Amino acid sequence: MESPRCSPSEGTLMKLKTCAAGAAALALVALAGPASAATDHLPAGAGDFSTAPLPPDGSPQILHTGDTGLAPWSVTGSVDYATSATYPLPSGDTTGYAVDLNGDAPGQLSIALQSTTAGSWYQVSFDYEENSCETDPGPNTMEVLAGPLGNEQNLGSLSYGGGLTWQHTADNQFRFQAQGNAETIALRSTTPGPCGIVVTNVAVTDTTAPEVPVPAMDTAVAATGAVVATALGLGAWLLRRRRSATA
Repeated sequence: MESPRCSPSEGTLMKLKTCAAGAAALALVALAGPASAATDHLPAGAGDFSTAPLPPDGSPQILHTGDTGLAPWSVTGSVDYATSATYPLPSGDTTGYAVDLNGDAPGQLSIALQSTTAGSWYQVSFDYEENSCETDPGPNTMEVLAGPLGNEQNLGSLSYGGGLTWQHTADNQFRFQAQGNAETIALRSTTPGPCGIVVTNVAVTDTTAPEVPVPAMDTAVAATGAVVATALGLGAWLLRRRRSATA
């Protein structure tokens, strides 16, 4: 960013104020430095499944409970993954894979997080699309879970029937508060059959606690307060008038 040119010959007080403000803003930017990227609490390469081996011939690779092809993710039920020739990745992506949460049946992916802190808030985000079957056109559904291993809580569900058009989860759509430093997340299909929601670019990042809504004041209480305030104001005005009349 180029510094503003503040010359006395520019004349007016307004210009001097503008130059001073611009210089102050530049100083703040210099002190702040470049913005840092959000910390991802997934192991490196896990979010886009790029740690998985290349599927043979690029064809979808079906995995079942206990298979380690998507490690460090754990598979329960059945999922499948393939190269971009089968599941084209979101625009701009050149590495990794996409995973259908339904292989030959509904499945689930789960993974242990890194460096979480009890009481801190995190959000799960990902890109998703729908692999629809002719026999079951959708929409397809899934759930997101998080918490200590074996005690994960359901953060909510997602339903999508838009076909092979990539979407991204909304900000804080799946938010949770860590109970300790050994948290797990899970992506679970709730769609029967061999076609489900396809996911990639999973991330778990720091976020803020949800805002606590301020309860609205009861209408009757508010009305009573307004009447009392009006009466007190009128009484004070009459008292001043009376004092003025007797003075």
